[in-house]
Formats: sequence, structure tokens, C-alpha cells
Amino acid sequence: MNTIMQPRLARSRIASTSALFGCGLVTWRPWLVTLIVPCVLALQTLSASAGVVTLDATQRGFITQTGATNPTNLPAGQRDYLLGNCTLNSCFATGGGEYRNFFGFAIPALSGSVVSAALQIDTVGIDLGQSASMIANFSSLNSTTNFSALGTGTAYGSIAYGGADANTTRSILLDQAAISAILADQGGAFLIGGRAISATTFDPAAPNELVFEHSGPQDATRLVITTREISEPGSIVMVSTSLIGMLLLRLRRGGRLFCRRHEYRFARASHARLPLQRLDDGFRHRIW
Repeated sequence: MNTIMQPRLARSRIASTSALFGCGLVTWRPWLVTLIVPCVLALQTLSASAGVVTLDATQRGFITQTGATNPTNLPAGQRDYLLGNCTLNSCFATGGGEYRNFFGFAIPALSGSVVSAALQIDTVGIDLGQSASMIANFSSLNSTTNFSALGTGTAYGSIAYGGADANTTRSILLDQAAISAILADQGGAFLIGGRAISATTFDPAAPNELVFEHSGPQDATRLVITTREISEPGSIVMVSTSLIGMLLLRLRRGGRLFCRRHEYRFARASHARLPLQRLDDGFRHRIW
């Protein structure tokens, strides 16, 4: 072929490749946007989200130091959950002395990881006749029929009660041991036992030192579990967006370099009428 015709070929090649690499008249590819944007939005919907699961107690109650427990005339989740020392005059029906309590919750299948768990208890009446405050300890429990097991297992959390806490709702933040037990009890029952651990004289003749006095069906005892979906998709969104941006930037820069290369070839071919292969070799030495 005559070398005079080669500049026209060079021009046509530049024109045909400009649309591909984003140089010349075409500087952006709309189809890339229509492809990338839905993908990014789809990934974004998979990012982490939090949820709160609130469970009412399915069973609760007390056991005294003599083994007495709640009357059975109320459903298991609505019974009295007295805690501390009660005089015989105040607790004549079930006897005086130390009272310990328990709570049970039916744990459903939980979605994602458990971030935190808290035991929410309505305090109802508080009668602190021995000291200004009382500390209650809550721990793991395997049976709701054994007085000595209540509040003596693996520690889950504790709280101090004062007179100002009467007729309020207090939350006890449970520790990692409790969270592990909750996860293990999915589809079953999570049990927790409580007892007073501050200095208290436990005797029917000793003054009252108790919380949750006159608790009943109207009072709430709840387990609040905060969960979080697995956050890996959120990381995928960020990484994917970064990679897409780098790809577009690379294509854009590559397109500009491609255009400069062929414009250089066209200019040289137009003036010197040199074979294109020689111009390719010269370009590589000059540009790369």
C-alpha cells in the first residue's frame, strides 16, 4: 500500500478507538454508570444493621431459705419476685428470712451477633431497714427449684438499690458470660437467679432489707437483647466502590495516553510519510 494513504488509516483508527477509551468527542461511557450504580446500591442494602429483641419473662418467682415459694394461682411469668430479708410480720404467708429470686426467658433464634443484653426489672416497693442500699447479684442458673443455686452461679451482673429506686425500672447490663449463655440457649430457656450480696442479717426477726416488695402481674421483668447483622457486606461496599473508582480512573488515563500516542503517529505520518511500524518503534522510545 502507498504510504500516502497511511495517514488516513491512522486518522480512522484514532476515530474508532476514541469512542472506546473516552477521548476525542466521547469522554464518558453512560453504560458504565448504568452498570456500576445498581451494583453499588445493591451492596449497600447488605450493610450492617442493628435490632433490639425484647422478651418478657416466661417464668419468675422466689424461694425462701426454708424452701417456700410462690403460690401457683398466678401464671409462671406473673408471680412475685421478692428479694432480700423479710420479717415474719411482713411475709407471714410464706415465712420470714432470706428470699432469692429467679427469671426465665424463651430465647428465639437470633439474627446476627449479640452486642449487648440487659435485664430490666420493675423495682416496685423497696424497704431498706438495715442499711441505706442493697446490692443484688444475678448469675447463671440451671434449676428454679433449688434455693442454694439462686444467685450463686457464674456472675452475670449486679446492681445497687436505694430508697429512691422504688417504683422505677432499673436495667442490669449483663456481661459476656450471660451473652454466651443466651446464644447457647437459642430455641430454649435462659435462666438467671438473684440474691442480696451486701451485708444483711437474714432472719425472720431482723428488720426488712428487701426490694421488689408487692411485685405482681402488672410489673415488668424483661430481657432486652441488642443484635447486629454481620458487617462484612459494608466492607465489600467500600472496597468495591474503591476498586470501581480506580478502574475508571485507569481507563480514563489509559484512554488519554492512547489518544496522544495515535495523534503523535498521525502527525509524524502526515509530515514525513513514514511507515507506521517505524513510528510505533519511535513512539515507544520517546513515550514509554
